[in-house]
Amino acid sequence: MGLLDVIVLVLVIVAVVSRFTKFKLPKDLRDKHSRRADLDRLRGRPLLRDDQPEAVDVTAQAEAVRPPRKPAFKEMQAAAKNLTGMAKIKALEPSFDEAAFLDGAKGAYGYFYTCWNAKDEQGLDDLCAPGLHGRLLNELNDKAYAPVEVEDILSAEVLDARVNGRTAIIDVQFVTLEREGNSVARERTSVWVLARPLGSEDPNWELQDIRIKADS
Repeated sequence: MGLLDVIVLVLVIVAVVSRFTKFKLPKDLRDKHSRRADLDRLRGRPLLRDDQPEAVDVTAQAEAVRPPRKPAFKEMQAAAKNLTGMAKIKALEPSFDEAAFLDGAKGAYGYFYTCWNAKDEQGLDDLCAPGLHGRLLNELNDKAYAPVEVEDILSAEVLDARVNGRTAIIDVQFVTLEREGNSVARERTSVWVLARPLGSEDPNWELQDIRIKADS
């Protein structure tokens, strides 16, 4: 057998062996977490440990605790278009409390006459609309001016309620026991016209007019 024949035989044996056997890579001696870290970095993902709890989708929980959306004023207007009076005011401002409003109106009545008796023009300006304030200033400077002592507010009730655009207007009827100047105390019935923009952060109502109904 010549040298050439030996070389050919060796090549055949190598070909047969490589055909029926597999080449194995060297064993990776790193632990499982290290291998996974490298794999996650290659994928562009953070390392997830085997003992790390699964991620929880909190979207539903966030939706559950999110406060309900406050309807726009135009939406409330559309819902209240067939309402009138106090029902319409309460529909356009659900937080409106009629009892609390009347308590505030009684306090304003007493405050008004405290300012009136002291001739406190700034106090009256804070409470009244410009037109009424100008009228009151004329009365304060009139020779017939007299202080008014409010001895008691016998009653206060809503006489009328309406909405003009975005403004609530409420007529409150007061029955009081008052003494003007040095006269004896008399029962007086008067109507205050109060207005306030609906949805305003300012809780105060503006006094737009005073109408004296009767003296007795």
